[in-house]
Amino acid sequence: MPMFGAAVSHKVKDFDAWKTVFDGNLEARKAAGFVAQGVMQGAEDPKLVAVWLAVTDVEKAKAFFADKALKETMKTAGVQGKPEIHIWSNVDAKMDPAKHGLNSAMIGLKVKDFAAFKTAFDAGAQARTDAGIVGYGLSQDVDDKSTAYLYLQSEDAAKLKTYVTAKETKQAWKDAGVKGAPVVSLLKEGEMTMYQ
Repeated sequence: MPMFGAAVSHKVKDFDAWKTVFDGNLEARKAAGFVAQGVMQGAEDPKLVAVWLAVTDVEKAKAFFADKALKETMKTAGVQGKPEIHIWSNVDAKMDPAKHGLNSAMIGLKVKDFAAFKTAFDAGAQARTDAGIVGYGLSQDVDDKSTAYLYLQSEDAAKLKTYVTAKETKQAWKDAGVKGAPVVSLLKEGEMTMYQ
């Protein structure tokens, strides 16, 4: 996998209609240097869609997301409101590519010091295992070094939600230098595709 990734999340009027338009835009994503994708839906709101993209060229990715043609494509696909777009450098990950359809949490965190947060995150491995977390990814925003992105995977949606909303987890994050409230999206993983 490339050293960079991106996520786009937004609401849609109708998932199937959105997916048809999204699938039709594959060549544009390839031309922008993306080499893989994952499509996820909100665990509690199926109109919430999140797309993960493997990024080979950050500047090409930024240009792709800024292009008016993409905005028109999204409008045609029934995207509602302004999409959230994040581009990051991959720092650490432990995921099993053989596991499909997992429950996941995509979490955006403002941190005082990314290295200190990573050290604290690493120290919490046993607590994550005990909570049923089976995979994770930790990333840092390419432009805002005080923004961390955490991706957690679980086979049990209820356990995952309990972990990310637990007072102990929030306190651990606060102790690790997280500022303010984390932004959490609970998702259900769908298809993961490597581009040819």
